[in-house]
Amino acid sequence: CEARLDTLVGDAHGERYVRVCSEQMVGVLLLVYVRRGHAAAVSHVHTEIVKCGFGVGVGDTSVYKAGNKGGVACRLTLCGTSLCFINTHLPAGHSHADERNATASEVEEGLRRGFAAPARGGPFPPPLEHDVCVWLGDLNYRIELSNEEVRPRIAAGEWRSLLPADQLMISQRSGAAFGNFQEAPITFQPTYKYDAGTSVYDTSEKARVPSWTDRVLWHA
Repeated sequence: CEARLDTLVGDAHGERYVRVCSEQMVGVLLLVYVRRGHAAAVSHVHTEIVKCGFGVGVGDTSVYKAGNKGGVACRLTLCGTSLCFINTHLPAGHSHADERNATASEVEEGLRRGFAAPARGGPFPPPLEHDVCVWLGDLNYRIELSNEEVRPRIAAGEWRSLLPADQLMISQRSGAAFGNFQEAPITFQPTYKYDAGTSVYDTSEKARVPSWTDRVLWHA
């Protein structure tokens, strides 16, 4: 997978790019590329994994987290500017916004501890104390409305009216999660979840409510 992406990204739009770091946790993969001409200006590259999700007891007190949820991060310095990239997979489920918020907080705290360790060239500043922090991935936030409310609005082209009910935006407004992050304006209808290979929203038994689950946020 990495070799394939190296080939695809290596020569894009007339620019040459090289991979400067990669990290993977189960199905969560983060690759960071830089223009070849800037590669010599990259330093202090460091990656971390924070496993969340279900746990298995080990001994009397410790718990091994399976990593079915959680995040991976890569931080680096480019021309004196500190950059941090975080890719996460947060808990699923329509009504689990609080669990998603808690897992995001757990990931951030785990990265804070990992970056603070003196090993592997550290310590480094916490994620949000970098000059730029980009947080992306399957954040799994849903729309706090029913299918009976959501699907007709999308069909009528009124999907923008759903944005006030977006769980991520609600969490940001309340300060429960990602309060200091920005996001580009959403200019497209919900992208989750289609029947495979179609533009038809989920017709399975679960009939998931259409939502914006994959997001890209940044803090600077």
